[in-house]
Amino acid sequence: MSGKGKVIAVGALFLLAAGITYFITPARTLRKYGISKPLKPQEFSFVAYNLGVAQLSDFIGCPLILYTWSQESAHSVATLQLMERLSGKYKGTRVKVLPVEFSSAFHRREQSFPGYVTDWGISWSRKEDLGFYQSAGNPWVYLVNRKGIVEKEFMPDIADEKRISLWADKMLRDDSPDACCSEDDSSYADTAELVPDRQMRDSVLDLLANRQFLELEGLAEGFRSEKAKSLRGVWKLHLFYLALSSGLSDRPSWERRLEMIEKWREAWPDSVTARVALGIFLAAFAFNERGTAYSSEVTEEQRSEFVKLLARARETLEAAEVMDVKCPGVYEGLLHVARGEGWDRREFETVFGKAVALEPGYLAFYYIKAFHLLPQWYGEPGEWERYAEEAAGHTKAMEGMGVYARIVMNMASALDKKDEMFKATRVSWPLMRQGFWDIIERYPDSLYELNLFAWYACLAGDKPTARAVFARLGDGYSASVWHTKTAFLRKRKWAREATLSERLAEIF
Repeated sequence: MSGKGKVIAVGALFLLAAGITYFITPARTLRKYGISKPLKPQEFSFVAYNLGVAQLSDFIGCPLILYTWSQESAHSVATLQLMERLSGKYKGTRVKVLPVEFSSAFHRREQSFPGYVTDWGISWSRKEDLGFYQSAGNPWVYLVNRKGIVEKEFMPDIADEKRISLWADKMLRDDSPDACCSEDDSSYADTAELVPDRQMRDSVLDLLANRQFLELEGLAEGFRSEKAKSLRGVWKLHLFYLALSSGLSDRPSWERRLEMIEKWREAWPDSVTARVALGIFLAAFAFNERGTAYSSEVTEEQRSEFVKLLARARETLEAAEVMDVKCPGVYEGLLHVARGEGWDRREFETVFGKAVALEPGYLAFYYIKAFHLLPQWYGEPGEWERYAEEAAGHTKAMEGMGVYARIVMNMASALDKKDEMFKATRVSWPLMRQGFWDIIERYPDSLYELNLFAWYACLAGDKPTARAVFARLGDGYSASVWHTKTAFLRKRKWAREATLSERLAEIF
């Protein structure tokens, strides 16, 4: 071989070795030496609070701010505020903010961070196996482009909003056809249904903050007397009381809200609404103070505050119970108190009986009782599932089997792995399916409920039902159910694919 040939051969071997090295060397390692190689975050599935099961690949097509954090890291908790600001800033755009807690000692602490849980489009997630993310540490930010490639990754600081925003703004101005399209359009069930609920919540809080107690009284009385419901069948009076304990992130904010509600009660001493609002708020405050840790992990100070607040809540609600105007919120609050104080079954059933006698269509009563019957509270394995069927029987004239489906959906939030609901519980999909059909019949304008029906049909592996529901949905998907349109389209495609039996039927 000539000298020139040897040089070419050596060069070819060098290039081959370099290519192999490039191929087998992790992208992170190459990046340390200034060599660019596409880095994709490890795929994983997770359960987002109130939103259901999703996986990371569902976000392909959207610029993604992926934030990994841990409750055990004070820096993580502090920089959650940064994620909250970014989530608000890019709400309604293609940019998504996904905070994922990576912890082997995960405990639900939604009430410790209610602002992050109730207000974010994507609010609470979990994963126990750190895998790909182990070496990065917590907290860590991954800026992932539309193709699912990590463009930047770093440990964030509370002052990094501008740095991250520059990247996100660039993503919104890139050359993609839909780069600047808003996701807040008429194809979203959220626009037609959930936004008015959020607006009502904001209105209630504004009226309270400005001491417009007369307007609060009128709003609640209208909801109560008209038995007003949202498009998806939720009592507006329930949402009214729920609004008063939303958006609170620390003890001082809870105390300030409590002070305002007490001023309302003092200004309107004969108002059942003001007393019920105070009682329900005190019960929520009590559970927030206790936290959601195991009983053995609750401090004596937490336990003491929990007991005192619940006692005040009970006293306030029992005083409201004997007033001339009867409000179902009284019993909603007392049933929460019953769980916290550990009432015996007879006492609990007495209050529950009064509740449904006053207003059998107030669905919150049934949700609270089902939760009360969880094995970790006061029930036995399988008891809440049996009760769901019993409750549907009691409300069949009003809701068909709808209450069964609603109870199961509400209880799903108590499961660590919602995607295993049909395996981990004694829930009946046929009963739930009938419940959904009854909900749709009674609330035909609710795209949100129709999206939930499609989601659960997919979870149950019921392709024919999923196909029928997707056909009714068309393109009207809900971001609060599916997270992204990519996930919606992926499941819709699965539902439309013929089953093996259907294909065989076509042949024979």
